[in-house]
Amino acid sequence: MRAVVVDEFGGPEQLAVVDVPIPDPAPGEVAIAVDYAGVGFVDVLFRRGDFSTLLSPRFTPGIEVSGRVQSVGADVDLPHGLPVVALLNDFSRGGRAGGYAEVALARADLVIPLNERLQPEAAAGLLVNATTAQWALQRSATIKRGDDVAVLGASGGLGAVALRLAAAAGARRVIAVLGRPEAEPAARQAGATDIVLRGTLDDALRNLTDGRGVDVVLDPVGGHARAQVLEQVAFGGRHIVVGNASGSDLSISTDQLWHTSLTVGGFSLGAAAAQLPETVAEEALAALELLAADGRQNSVEVVELNDVIEVHRALDAGRAPTKTVLQINPVPRPS
Repeated sequence: MRAVVVDEFGGPEQLAVVDVPIPDPAPGEVAIAVDYAGVGFVDVLFRRGDFSTLLSPRFTPGIEVSGRVQSVGADVDLPHGLPVVALLNDFSRGGRAGGYAEVALARADLVIPLNERLQPEAAAGLLVNATTAQWALQRSATIKRGDDVAVLGASGGLGAVALRLAAAAGARRVIAVLGRPEAEPAARQAGATDIVLRGTLDDALRNLTDGRGVDVVLDPVGGHARAQVLEQVAFGGRHIVVGNASGSDLSISTDQLWHTSLTVGGFSLGAAAAQLPETVAEEALAALELLAADGRQNSVEVVELNDVIEVHRALDAGRAPTKTVLQINPVPRPS
């Protein structure tokens, strides 16, 4: 079968499409004939070697796929050909990933039947971001109807999905914090009620909320923006960290948390997938159901597997679309 492999950590040129043996599922695993594989910035980090404790050469990137059940291991009861999506980020048995391939192995409790209202290419592109945003908003932030919610990095794949899920949860204000003004139309389409540019962030959230501050922050950005937003969270608010795209960490005063009754939390989907796979699958299913029902466009860019190097170059340069998926071996749909 064809698969993308990384034999040495480094730049996009380390990605090679080669022939490898078709894997057989172990007990508790499912072999999936992959239709589409989502490409995310975490794959860039894997390729560079930033998570060498999780994946070491030789490996195949890709932690979200859609496809069909090809075969199952012992103790797994899923019918052949069932359309599914799957997370490949549990990293609980010495490695996982493997989505950029014609066949991928998934832990059975992280395999989810595909909602028929979602196109398989959209499902592959939404899965990781949707599950992350759903858990962060519902379990970590305990979002409530009428909350004011700010989403940092709202022009990225995670941010765009978070806007949609915050709107679906009944947020009063869904505030998209953007790095560039040209991202505003997409943020509005995703459900943003208000737009704030990162360069004007100083008092913007307080101004939008009559001085009170926002109730919930979803923060994949970190750095200076994180520090600015922390000063604009309402009394008793919740600031949930789901990444650090800036690469700059931040020290927080615990006295500040005490004085403001502020909750600062974090969520890692990879850690949750390894420790609580059934709960992750529940949140993934809930998120995909909401996204299938919200009436908004599920926009992804589909490219051929052989174009994977160019996709990673675009991610490295910060010029990639909101979400890209690799087309691998989709079955034509009935007309």
